[in-house]
Amino acid sequence: MGHTDEAFRAMEAVMEKKRKPKPMPRLKPCPFCGNQPHVAQALDELGRISIWCPDSLGCLGASTRFLTPESAAEAWNTRRGGKRAKR
Repeated sequence: MGHTDEAFRAMEAVMEKKRKPKPMPRLKPCPFCGNQPHVAQALDELGRISIWCPDSLGCLGASTRFLTPESAAEAWNTRRGGKRAKR
């Protein structure tokens, strides 16, 4: 029975670590219009993260949903701009 209790405590520790929010890595400006992006975390069971451009004039730059802040930031920061890019 002692092994079961230890395994349960170990599993609880892993789950608690996953529940703690990770800080969002630094995001580059939108590659299409240069605005600072917005970040949202979905309220589903996976807590997926998406990033989008708030440009109200129609830029609509957006990412898909990712499971970690690191993977979302990596995808956003490595996109290439289009004709409207300021860089």
